[in-house]
Amino acid sequence: MIREYTIHIDVDSPIVLADFYNIKLENFSLVQLEKFYINSFNRMLDLFDELNLKVTFFCVANEIVKTEKIKEIIKKAIDKGHFIANHTLNHPFGLSELDDTNIKNEIRMANNILRDEFNVNVKGFRTPGYSINTNVLNILEDEGIKYDSSSAWPIYHVIFKLLKLFRYSKMKIGYGETNLFFKKNPYFPNFKNWQISSKIDRNIVEYPLPSSFHFLPCYSNFHIGLPYFLIKNLINNTKTHKQLVYLVHAIEFIDLDEDYIPKEIISHPHISKSLNYKINKLKKIISYINSKRNYFNIENQL
Repeated sequence: MIREYTIHIDVDSPIVLADFYNIKLENFSLVQLEKFYINSFNRMLDLFDELNLKVTFFCVANEIVKTEKIKEIIKKAIDKGHFIANHTLNHPFGLSELDDTNIKNEIRMANNILRDEFNVNVKGFRTPGYSINTNVLNILEDEGIKYDSSSAWPIYHVIFKLLKLFRYSKMKIGYGETNLFFKKNPYFPNFKNWQISSKIDRNIVEYPLPSSFHFLPCYSNFHIGLPYFLIKNLINNTKTHKQLVYLVHAIEFIDLDEDYIPKEIISHPHISKSLNYKINKLKKIISYINSKRNYFNIENQL
């Protein structure tokens, strides 16, 4: 079996991360948001130029059109051959818990902005906080999305559900549903139950996020603080995934010394490590995955 991998970037800004922790940023200006996009994207584009990879950026549409400079850096990524995907209009935590009108609004308006501003055909979607269910997937198909990659890890689903059950108010949690059987490969989700495969082909495909040992997440945020030998072991345990989606976050590319980081979120693992440490580690991880798998883009396969 030929195994493949692709890289997805969730473009979650410091504003989005603070919102997850129910923190209102008092001193984060539009200029600072602009600087986050310019600095993080330039660093990401340099890295992926060096690795000769074309990645997919999942963008919060309402943020990337706030200034001309932010739009310019997104256009730069597109001009370099990278792809842009839908990460909703406003990044609401708990998308699957909204009513249909608001779900459609988050998806449709993001699609319209990405298409009209950047002249792209948006194919992909990831929901904030992995909050997915059958209803959201059916709406995504109706809105013309060709693939979703929100099927997350059972261990996160249990943790999020417990935190919400005990009203842990420091986090905004919308856990949706996890794929109980945790499928390893892309599949057409059933119309009535997204967790199982449809008997007929559909216009939307689910690309599950990869797991190690059947339940542990396998993405960069989880790997940042781990020793390299353990990361290799976790990656080697994803052999049952024919196609591996390796998820990275743009906020991992900000620098404690050069960038303004709100003190309220500075302890987050995305941020607390030095920029050189994070980039060098990610480079080693991607190079190792690349030694085991062929690279592909979902957008080119659909």
